[in-house]
Amino acid sequence: ISGINSYIGQALYEELRNDHIEEDSPNVFYGTLSAEEDLQDPQGVTKVLSRSKPNSYKKHLLESDFVVLDLHTSDLEEVASNLSLISSTESQKTLVVISNVCVWGDTPPKLLEISEDEPSYNFDLEVSRREVTVTVAEQEIEELDKDQFDQDEEPQEPQEPQEPQEPQEPQEPQEPQEEKPQQQEVHFEEASKVPQEPQEPQEPQEPQEEKPQQQEVHFEEASKVTVQQEKLRVKIAPFEDSDYKLRKAYPKYEGWKTIENQLLKIQNEKLKCYVVCAGLLYGNGEHLLFEHLRNAWLGQPLSYLPPGDNLVPTIHVQDLAKIVKFTLENHPPTPYILAIDSTPDKKQKSLVEAISSEMGSGAVQELNFQEAAFKDWAEFLSLNLWMVPSNIQTEFHCIEGIPQGMSKVEQEFNLYRGLGKYKVFITGPPAVGKSYFGRQIAEEYNLPLVQIAEVVEEVTNAENELAAKIKQELQEIKEKMIEEAESKKKKNQELDHSKINPRIPDHLLGEAFRWKLNQNNCRNRGFVLDGWPRKYSDAKYLYLEDPEDEESQVVHSVYPEVVIQLNASNDFLSKRAKDLPEQLVAGTHYTDEGMKRRLAAYREANNEKTGPVLTDFFAKKNLEVLQLDYGEVDKKTTSVSNEEIIAKIKEHLEQKGKVENFLEEVTEEPKQETKSLEQDKSFLEEDTEVEEAPQEPKRGVKQEVEAFIELENLKAREKDFLEVKSQPYRHYLTQEVIPHLTEALFELVKTKPEDQLQFLADFLYKKSDQLK
Repeated sequence: ISGINSYIGQALYEELRNDHIEEDSPNVFYGTLSAEEDLQDPQGVTKVLSRSKPNSYKKHLLESDFVVLDLHTSDLEEVASNLSLISSTESQKTLVVISNVCVWGDTPPKLLEISEDEPSYNFDLEVSRREVTVTVAEQEIEELDKDQFDQDEEPQEPQEPQEPQEPQEPQEPQEPQEEKPQQQEVHFEEASKVPQEPQEPQEPQEPQEEKPQQQEVHFEEASKVTVQQEKLRVKIAPFEDSDYKLRKAYPKYEGWKTIENQLLKIQNEKLKCYVVCAGLLYGNGEHLLFEHLRNAWLGQPLSYLPPGDNLVPTIHVQDLAKIVKFTLENHPPTPYILAIDSTPDKKQKSLVEAISSEMGSGAVQELNFQEAAFKDWAEFLSLNLWMVPSNIQTEFHCIEGIPQGMSKVEQEFNLYRGLGKYKVFITGPPAVGKSYFGRQIAEEYNLPLVQIAEVVEEVTNAENELAAKIKQELQEIKEKMIEEAESKKKKNQELDHSKINPRIPDHLLGEAFRWKLNQNNCRNRGFVLDGWPRKYSDAKYLYLEDPEDEESQVVHSVYPEVVIQLNASNDFLSKRAKDLPEQLVAGTHYTDEGMKRRLAAYREANNEKTGPVLTDFFAKKNLEVLQLDYGEVDKKTTSVSNEEIIAKIKEHLEQKGKVENFLEEVTEEPKQETKSLEQDKSFLEEDTEVEEAPQEPKRGVKQEVEAFIELENLKAREKDFLEVKSQPYRHYLTQEVIPHLTEALFELVKTKPEDQLQFLADFLYKKSDQLK
């Protein structure tokens, strides 16, 4: 196996090893290493071959019964040399070359002739052209949005379109096929989806006996059509493995195609040769789609290349390994195997949306042309190939494709990348600082902060069964409250029913929190749950599979791993609320009466003398609760700073090790020094929405503050002035120059020519002619 330590090589090794079955005579593995991969060598490989020792390398290569050469990580000259060496072998051997569908990247769509009574469009995905009609007498192509085709055969002399009445000689590589009178196959380039750069001619098309109903016709130009009947109607058809002689590679992959052809031309009865052409690879922690999976895990929008309706063949890397194994052991009849999955909807945008919705926030965004040029995955997601997989009879891992297999892909991503999560619940009396410390921990570990106000807003605005259930029950409760209020009102008293707003019952609030904590961001990254549940019965509604049965199992997806209780006395908490600025307290529950009422409710719900308290629920499930005293507790003053509280929480969290969650890759604002709780309003519950009142600068630094503000204003005015002055030039460059330069650079990166400046000059010269 070449590149046995690579992404593909490791999947092959794991699939082909049989030491767990054949302990006495397991498979023996030799392999080379891929220098491009920062991966460890698979344990169990008998010998790692070095290219610096050619004699040993050739010896083991020729001794191997099965040889797998992966073009993704191999030097093409070395592969060509290996093929030449193996082609003269006198021992039974099976050789597989792993390629990918970029070798088909510039292949025009495949068209088949259809009869007059057959529907002209049987393709259930969007394609720019749905029917093509060719009339010999007038040499016209109707309903075609492009007037030039690219011929995938030997170059021929152009034919004069003015003399259609004379029959034209058939093209040299194609002999008349009398057994195919019913269908003709037509190939052309789609203007919006196939690069228009001319490609090198391909090898002649040989008659295909397995398709007796089809005849192949190739167009060079719309005005130079060679057909053998008066009218031709066609439909788009998928490529099959038997169509491999039609393939046209991206310029970058012409070398790959040359290797494929070299392999397919080998004639040796003792040597079985196969090309396994893989779709875009995914799974096992990701390779090309790593950026998409990482951004989905972080809840960020995923990018796609507009318009996104191109068809992208895909394959899980484990299924690629299974196909290679089947090929090595069973020798299928076709030498060219299309290793792609059976994804029902292969549109690029649909694939990206599936990843985002199943693993992330569901948000996707278009990636502009300039940014796409620097993305490794862009050339693969820009493919537009309708293909059907080869007939391989094996037990696949994820043959259903990305949309249906995202749960497997997500689990593998977390496992292979070593991703973990913290699930934290912070509880305590009102105004003790739950929201403040919760926010600090959430920012420190890149965790979603879940608060009651956010949950209520999201669930009531959602369009699902739970939201409908909550709205219906709230309406019923409101009607009862109105009825009761009407029965108690005074004579001639008018009631404003709009002011009657019932609270969501606790059992439904538990369902709402469970719904929130099971969303993708919390499921992947964990969470910090702030302040709810408040009492023992709330915990049963949220955490138990059956809230009526205390012995039932907990719902592990929402159950916390760390529980923190902050403690302080009523007097301490009331004084803290009273010391807050009046502007901050207005409109909240932190008035004197509000604090008395809420503290009384909390103490009553968590009174050990009257029944089980909230922390008893976790104690019964053998989950330790971290008790932290803050301020005054039981009339004893505890002098603990905010930093000390946070340090204790972090130490408790990291007892089992610090988790990996891409925290270092998330752009964050520079952290400021931790404020005291009295200066930061975030220790209040989330339903406090009043902004903190502005405060006067400290005496002695007022002049410095004013000077700083004036300097910033001066910088802003200077920036605005330069912005205005540069507008005409910027507009001119943006409209007239930058789009063409960007297009040229994109083609440069895609083609990778030896003389880059000459390539740019030629490209811009041609573009100038086109614009003229």
